[in-house]
Amino acid sequence: MLDETNLSVIRQNFANVVYTKTMHEICKEKEFRKRNRIIYADIALVTLSLVAMIFQAFYGFSIFASYLGMLFSILAITLLLIKLNFDPSSAYRQHERAANDLYEVREKYINLMADILQKTSNQDSIIGRRDELVRDTKRVYDTAPFRDRASYREAQMRLKKEQTDGEDFTFSDEEIDRFLPSELRISTNRDHNRLTDR
Repeated sequence: MLDETNLSVIRQNFANVVYTKTMHEICKEKEFRKRNRIIYADIALVTLSLVAMIFQAFYGFSIFASYLGMLFSILAITLLLIKLNFDPSSAYRQHERAANDLYEVREKYINLMADILQKTSNQDSIIGRRDELVRDTKRVYDTAPFRDRASYREAQMRLKKEQTDGEDFTFSDEEIDRFLPSELRISTNRDHNRLTDR
C-alpha cells in the first residue's frame, strides 16, 4: 500500500528545499554582480592612478594631475581595504555552497519519492530516509548565509511565474508537481482511487 502521509510530508519538504535552493541561487547571482562591480571599480581606480602618474612623467609636474592621482590612489587603497575586510567573494561562495548542497538534498528527495511511488521501500526505510534528509537539510540551513525577503519573492516569481502573497512555504500538489519529473507528479499521474488502493 502506498504511504500517502509520508509522501505528502516528503513532497512538502522537497518543495521547501527547491525554494530555498532557488533563493540561494538568486543570492549567489546578486553577490556575483556585486563582486564584479567591486573588481571593475578596483581596476578602474588603479588604472586612473597609473594614468595620472604617466601623465606627470611625460608632461611634467601638474598640481591638478598630482591631486587627481592622489585621489584615485586613496580610493583604490580604500577599496582594497574594504575587499580585505569584507571579502566580496565570501558571500558568493557561501551561497554557491548552500545551493549545491541543497541540489544534492533535492535529488535525494526525488529518489525517495520515486521509491515510494514504485513501492520499493518499506515504511521503516522511508521514515529513516525522510528523517535523514530533514537532518541533512537542517545542516545546510544552519551554515547557509542570510537570504533576504526580496530573494524569496524573486524565487516565487521564478518558480511560479507569478507573484503570490502570504504563502510562506505552503504548496499545493500542482505547485510541487512543477518541480518534479512527470513520472513523480501526483496531480497528473494519479487519480485518487489508484493512489489509495493498491
